[in-house]
Amino acid sequence: SSKGGSCTSLNSINSDSSHKSYLCYEQRRPPVEHVAPFPDSQHPKQLYEGSQELIYVSHIVDPHNLYVQRACQQGKVQELLREFRNAVSMPKPSIKHIAEGKVYLVYIKADNLWQRCRIVSIDRKESDNPQINVFCVDFGSTEVVSINKLRLLPPAHIQSQPPIAINCTLANCEPINGTWTSDDSFLVQNIIDNKRAVIHIRQIRSAANGTINLVCDITTFE
Repeated sequence: SSKGGSCTSLNSINSDSSHKSYLCYEQRRPPVEHVAPFPDSQHPKQLYEGSQELIYVSHIVDPHNLYVQRACQQGKVQELLREFRNAVSMPKPSIKHIAEGKVYLVYIKADNLWQRCRIVSIDRKESDNPQINVFCVDFGSTEVVSINKLRLLPPAHIQSQPPIAINCTLANCEPINGTWTSDDSFLVQNIIDNKRAVIHIRQIRSAANGTINLVCDITTFE
């Protein structure tokens, strides 16, 4: 349960054009109920439209493109991070081995962590030092790295655990000038940062790459 009675909905903050560059459209939302995380599981309860889920926000691009991790999978997240913490000693891929769509481990310097990633694209202008655009499948960030930041993922982990990060779109919220600004992302980050949050799923959309996008309301607890 929440420590205080205070909660904030990202969808219903009063709009003030001097401080914000986007509009939120108020819709009637169900009251936020106490949501207990399901026990850690390889097969957590399936998400469905209308359900509520306790989550942690792992990466924000803009209010229409952010990534969350389900609270019930935090044990798995920590298990993977522990397992890969010494990945620097694992085998490196060769330049000939890397290809779009393949899954590897990548070292993220800002977090000092090795994470699972999928190659999005490869810039081979420098044939002996390609720049590799990777998507971190468990946290949602996109990074450009050199090949020495990649390691071969142990075969047991390539298919055993589906990507943990889930792409979300904040419902009923549009940028006033047609595009999101960095200030919008910072505002959302400041509201969410280091707080428990609950999503209320309004719509589940299928993406072209086989993943899903959740259109949802997000409520944080102080």
